[in-house]
Amino acid sequence: LFLVDETRLRVPGYRNLSLGLEQSLGRGFHGRITYLNKRGRRGFTFMPLEERGRENRFGLFNARNDHYDALEITARRTFRGQYEWLAGYTRSSARADAVLEYSLEDPIFAEQAGGPLAWDTPHRFQTWGWAPVPAPASWPKLLRGFTLAYWLETRSGFPFRVVNEEALLVGRPNSRRFPGFFSLNLHLERRFTFLQQQWAWRAGFNNITNHKSPNVVNNNIDSPGFLTFTGGQKRALTVRLRFLGKT
Repeated sequence: LFLVDETRLRVPGYRNLSLGLEQSLGRGFHGRITYLNKRGRRGFTFMPLEERGRENRFGLFNARNDHYDALEITARRTFRGQYEWLAGYTRSSARADAVLEYSLEDPIFAEQAGGPLAWDTPHRFQTWGWAPVPAPASWPKLLRGFTLAYWLETRSGFPFRVVNEEALLVGRPNSRRFPGFFSLNLHLERRFTFLQQQWAWRAGFNNITNHKSPNVVNNNIDSPGFLTFTGGQKRALTVRLRFLGKT
């Protein structure tokens, strides 16, 4: 049973603070350092109540406090007035003193406890950009005018909890992590004019290296398949037609 007494609840409060410094690094490069601090108080969360017979009862309270800290360093460069490149690294921490999410779909029986949030990512690096593909003037026009775009991300795996056969929490919540995530997307784009409108064909691969970045895990410590990781984005071919407006 999930019980709510609205007369006992208050509006949660949140505070965000961000500081940034940007500096020209020369040769068209710009660097930026950003610090982000978020604090949440009196957040809503369910807490276990006294059991009555075979009933497991949970009540909604203002008992959750969140904190998020992130330091991000980025470098970017624009060239030829339209092409851009960016790379950035983020060191962050996302935690709360009540991280268990009780639900009927994914039951878990344990006292509410603190730990990293489900989306906590201590380390994250990403880079993206696009640039023209060199092509000799002697090539047919159909083979010229392409733009290469890429996006790469690698980060820490998300945390997850461990339970036993009776859905009882084993150890601290979110004490394990998925393997690290890695993905590289490569696409070619070519713009053209049709009916006095500008369009662009884009085709390429998501996760072109077919790196295994699972997002499903068997977290039952009593199961023979404990810590079996599955799921995740496989290599995929994508084709897209974009409308860019009038020429």
